[in-house]
Amino acid sequence: MKKKLITLLSLSLITANMAFAEYAFVDSSDFTGDAFFTPPALEEKQEEAKKANDFGRTPTLPPIKKMRIKIKKALKERDARKYELAPTAEQEDVYAAGAETSEYASKDLVDDFDETIMPDGFEADEEAVVENANKKHFFHRKSKAEKNVKSSEEEDNIILDCENVDYDSDNYCVVATGNANVNFVKQGTNVLADKITYDRMNNTIKAEGNVRIIKNGQTITGEYIFVDMNEENALIEKPIAQTATIEIKSQKGYVYGDKIVQENGSVTVNQSFPIQFRSLNNGPWISRMMTPKDETLTEDMEKGRIRVKVKDIKITQRGDLEVIDLKGTSIFRGDRKIFKLPPAKVYTNKNFDFVDTSSWEIGSFRGLGMYLGPGHVFEIPGGSILKVMPILNYNHGIGIGGIARYMNASNWTQASYGTADSTFMVRGKQKLDDHVYLQYVMNDYSREWFLGRRRAKYGAALVYENGYSKKDFLLKGQTSSFAHRFDFGFYQDIDEDSSYKELGGSELATTRTRYMAQVNQNFYTRKNEDKQTEFTFGVVGQLSAALYGTGDTQIIGRLGPVVHTQYKRWMQDIGYFQSVYEDNSPIPVFDAYRYGKSNFYVREYIRLNKYVTLSWFGSFNLSNDSPNHRQLQENTFYISFGPEDVKFSIGYDVERDTTRFLVEVMMDAKGTKVDYDRLEIKQDKKAKKKEEIKEEKPELDLNILTVAELRDLAKKKEIKGYSKMKKEELIENLK
Repeated sequence: MKKKLITLLSLSLITANMAFAEYAFVDSSDFTGDAFFTPPALEEKQEEAKKANDFGRTPTLPPIKKMRIKIKKALKERDARKYELAPTAEQEDVYAAGAETSEYASKDLVDDFDETIMPDGFEADEEAVVENANKKHFFHRKSKAEKNVKSSEEEDNIILDCENVDYDSDNYCVVATGNANVNFVKQGTNVLADKITYDRMNNTIKAEGNVRIIKNGQTITGEYIFVDMNEENALIEKPIAQTATIEIKSQKGYVYGDKIVQENGSVTVNQSFPIQFRSLNNGPWISRMMTPKDETLTEDMEKGRIRVKVKDIKITQRGDLEVIDLKGTSIFRGDRKIFKLPPAKVYTNKNFDFVDTSSWEIGSFRGLGMYLGPGHVFEIPGGSILKVMPILNYNHGIGIGGIARYMNASNWTQASYGTADSTFMVRGKQKLDDHVYLQYVMNDYSREWFLGRRRAKYGAALVYENGYSKKDFLLKGQTSSFAHRFDFGFYQDIDEDSSYKELGGSELATTRTRYMAQVNQNFYTRKNEDKQTEFTFGVVGQLSAALYGTGDTQIIGRLGPVVHTQYKRWMQDIGYFQSVYEDNSPIPVFDAYRYGKSNFYVREYIRLNKYVTLSWFGSFNLSNDSPNHRQLQENTFYISFGPEDVKFSIGYDVERDTTRFLVEVMMDAKGTKVDYDRLEIKQDKKAKKKEEIKEEKPELDLNILTVAELRDLAKKKEIKGYSKMKKEELIENLK
């Protein structure tokens, strides 16, 4: 939760409370470009970006993988039960021998803080024992016998473990010292301290000295904690929560049942915490450029030159959904306030699989054009959200329309319409397994890997894709990689495409089964980050083979060199492909091969200064055999502005007569500090608890227990008169 909080606040800082088209944390391989294949020489960079993208996250398991793990677990448990053996007679003898030397057989020690023992040391009468046995006891010291047997009432207990116990008869207090540990079983929380005092009269717990609170594997430290179990609330003085990456400090912390409140605190990122963020629109990939560290936003945050101040942060957990309210957010550079953000409400889930906000949004989509509009997020049961936006759009003219976007842990679906184009568009992706997903479109663009994005009237495909990379495989110090994709789908050809008006759509609907593969081998790499110079040379081979429901086929094979260079402020990607192909696609507007037998592409970047970068993308059909009879297939210009690691880009696609807008973030949140006046975390009491498979425990031999331990068990079973019974009587009644 702390990681999510700092990430969201950082994103608020750099996006000025604007969300952008299709924004999500995604694999960099999605950005193949319009008709551009990802420069294969950059595979190693992509892998690094992917690792940064996954840093500190535990994505939600996709549905099929979840089912697969469940089946595997059930089979494993079945096999375990199959080979499980009961104790033999010889084993029973071993147990008996152990019992004879057990401290239970030689000692009669127990610490019992229930009302069976009065402050003056005398036993209470039997009626008092029975009366107290019927009460709900919150606090007792767990005996060694109980550690071997799980009581049915344990979920309601608060268990004490310590080395030394003193009883203050005057104040009806139990004082525990020496590795004192109070286990709140029901809440799954442990409180450890040098000294823990339980006030039996007021039903309160006070912990002092080296206080630690452990829950869900996370530790909160503090100077003092006071727990009122009658009101189910707590006070923590100067709590500190720390993970490997993030530290949260505050002056005071309060717990009210399902609510946690911290006042006058800060969130600090002490270790490296990469943030990768890019809108799905195709465009410049400026984060690949090496830049001086002192010109980045990351450096400013790390040195404390930029900080964030928030008056009120409220995190509400509703099942799998988390809603984060940010109020009074201000950005400071040094002591000077740069700007103030309006209130924002951010929606995500427990594993940070998606993020969206109820705020204005600006962006662009192919087919829809540029758009602007206010967003409204609605919560949907099951941890999903629906964002609805009325918009103004521009696409060869100004129009109005709307966008609806549905998101959950494994699904992203968007529907849009604008009168400037008068086309209803739908596209989405349902993740099924680690490498398997379903993609679907209507009048929109389908992702076709290194062949770019293609528009279909209707389409849906089941896709499997995976990749492998190995250094020093063929050449020492160089990277070899292999990636492949298999898809099976159904598509209907669209009437026409803006850049291929010469091709008439067949409007045919058919199935397509296709296999694609790419092999990349780097031959030479030289890089100097201090001097900002790089030269990488490699060769890439690509294959695509498709079979259609009509019996037609499409086979494409390409091979060629690729070069990536950078010198100071100038970066470029250059590639050449010689192709062999046979294209008999029955749906030509959707997936006709468009680059010919000889194709050359170039991407140029020039950094004017740390705030402005210009770029140009071009693709040339040198053999003049393109379906649209054009030599220039791609011709797009961009201007990008912002700090080096946060860029906003506006571009114009000459071939498609389309304006583009996108954002890219590639930064490290290390050094970021967010001060807050109040932080509130509200948990969902109604959320269903996950079913746990409880391990069956062997039946306890009552004969090895002491009289005191037997009385503990008898009290739990509400056996009358247990305090005056002998050992044999206790065992008989317990059985």
